[in-house]
Amino acid sequence: MTAILEVRGLTVKFGDFVAVRDVSFDLAPGSIHSIIGPNGAGKTTLFNALTGRVMPTAGSVTFAGRDITRLPMHRRTVLGIGRSFQVTSLFAAMTVRQSLALACQRKLGLGLLGILSRDRSLAPAAARADELLAFLGLGDVAERKSGELSHGQQRRLEIGLALAARPQVVFLDEPTAGMGIDDIDAVRRLIREIARTCTVVLIEHNMAIVMGISDTITVMFQGEVLVEGPPDAIRADRRVQMAYLGEVA
Repeated sequence: MTAILEVRGLTVKFGDFVAVRDVSFDLAPGSIHSIIGPNGAGKTTLFNALTGRVMPTAGSVTFAGRDITRLPMHRRTVLGIGRSFQVTSLFAAMTVRQSLALACQRKLGLGLLGILSRDRSLAPAAARADELLAFLGLGDVAERKSGELSHGQQRRLEIGLALAARPQVVFLDEPTAGMGIDDIDAVRRLIREIARTCTVVLIEHNMAIVMGISDTITVMFQGEVLVEGPPDAIRADRRVQMAYLGEVA
């Protein structure tokens, strides 16, 4: 099966500090691919390089056969790459419906004024927002301000914003962080549903989630790929166990 995303020799430096070193992996279409590792392993920097938030120092990223290594984030979004962000810092004063509608309109090249108008050309964005409200289980809080949602609801909204443009690949950064058991279970089910139509790349510290839903896991340590494989192999790998204890044999 042809990979939807190919990463080859990706390196990110900040001055003399190497945050990500020579990372390579393939992302299979329709899979859930988790990236894990202890704090400081380089996971978030790798996410930033894959989604266009930072530019790599070396290496390449190919998406659906196209070299996107130097493309900025907004160009990658148009091509079909989505990423979750903290909603409280982006749309706190807007309602949940407005937040989703705005994210949907970005695909149409429209902005904030659009959601406040009644232009019929915005109907597709409004319909997509309603579809996402139902999918996320947020229909009953659609008219509440995003900043007033519970933590679990905000995290689900963040996922919805990443899905607004119907991406082929969506990057989710710690979607269950700070959640209670019920919210974690809801997000676990949500990610499984997303993977039916969209490839998922996940950074997650909850190992029960990672081991329970991932098809492939890439383990990073000190900016490099330590090992990659299916959950059972990763769980049993001595190198992974030692990395999480603070040393590698």
